[in-house]
Amino acid sequence: MGEKDIERLNTNPLRILDTKDKKTQNLLQNAPSIKDFISSDSIKLLESIKNEFSDICNIHIDYSLVRGLDYYSGFVFEALSSDLGAQDSFLGGGRYDHLCSKLGGKDMPSIGLAIGLERFAELVQVKDLETKLVSFIIAASNLEPKAYKIAHHLRTLNKDIVLDINLSEGSLKSKMRRANKNNSDYAIIIGEEELKNSTAVIKPLKDELKEQETVTIDKLYSFYKSL
Repeated sequence: MGEKDIERLNTNPLRILDTKDKKTQNLLQNAPSIKDFISSDSIKLLESIKNEFSDICNIHIDYSLVRGLDYYSGFVFEALSSDLGAQDSFLGGGRYDHLCSKLGGKDMPSIGLAIGLERFAELVQVKDLETKLVSFIIAASNLEPKAYKIAHHLRTLNKDIVLDINLSEGSLKSKMRRANKNNSDYAIIIGEEELKNSTAVIKPLKDELKEQETVTIDKLYSFYKSL
């Protein structure tokens, strides 16, 4: 084991799982997996995320993945791209439910991420176009993976639209105020009833002559694509 990993053993031992030292990597091949020490609920959560979203992106569960900071309290993640060469990670984050209390506040369930802007800029081309803004409002009391998938699919259908997703707690009225304040052209509203019936409400915000309508998810996709 190299000197750096010996130092990590005393300060942040989880970082050893992410070592680049060949000697340590050989030792880890016969070491117990971290999977053997986490709860079955955590494993089920990871599997459910993979099963729910693997049809729209390539998800791999890596039990040796660690982050460089030790305030994480749950799963961590990274986004990789083969277009970036050896430094292929451009996004990373995870859960840190106790970070707020460590800073003097109260325990607050949290999840966040950081993006490497220079690496991300290599992957996207920014268009200088006039874009429409659509607010995607989830009014259900419990956020459903299905709602996330709908939002993701909408973005793939029309890349010239800015889709603002409101995931915060609060009433539908307050979320509509935000949509109007952001100067959105339309609001797409999905609540518990809509999730159950695979429908959505499309509400025009700039054309007072048009009334809101409830449509199927397929018709929502067609509408969004035609904007």
